[in-house]
Amino acid sequence: MPGGWSISNEILFYLTLPLFFIWVRNVRHALWPAFELTVLEIGDTLLSLHYYDYPVNLHMYYFYWFPNQFPIFARGILLFFMVQCQPVKLNAAWARIFILITVLWIVTLTSMEFHQSMIFFIHYVYSILFVVFAYLLSISQPAVLVNRLTVFIGNISFSMYLIHFFIVELTIILIEKTGLHAPDSLFQYLFHLLVVIMLTVIAAR
Repeated sequence: MPGGWSISNEILFYLTLPLFFIWVRNVRHALWPAFELTVLEIGDTLLSLHYYDYPVNLHMYYFYWFPNQFPIFARGILLFFMVQCQPVKLNAAWARIFILITVLWIVTLTSMEFHQSMIFFIHYVYSILFVVFAYLLSISQPAVLVNRLTVFIGNISFSMYLIHFFIVELTIILIEKTGLHAPDSLFQYLFHLLVVIMLTVIAAR
């Protein structure tokens, strides 16, 4: 199933969450797991890739498996506590400047290609940027980013997440038949997004 690895990781996270919250009660408690799990998993993955001769088609398993994704969930928990207690004080003007910088970093990363071991860990960088971005949005909400449209998409985002795997696979097949398929195309991405939003709205009704 396309994307099944993502849903399975989410289920595993829900199973571990009660144990996680036994110890994590504030920002300080949440900070250490977010950092330690990342260091441990990077070390584990690099050592495994170095010492074990797996078939090439199994190498990406190290990206998909839960221990490599769990630090992302840990950062989400850290973000939750950060938004609650606002440990970094910024005025709205500075928050907007840093939001712009964060967006530029994200756009820059999406235009770059990563090879070798970095492909297993680039999602760590994205998750850090997302935590910064989301925290800044909790301080200041520029209308271009927080408006009726983006709030609406946020409200249906989980449904979009559940159905987008099938829709993306289907639309790629259809686009390939037209000869217009172009991997990493912005037009194709926007087309997928529009179709997923439309079908999610229809399904919700």
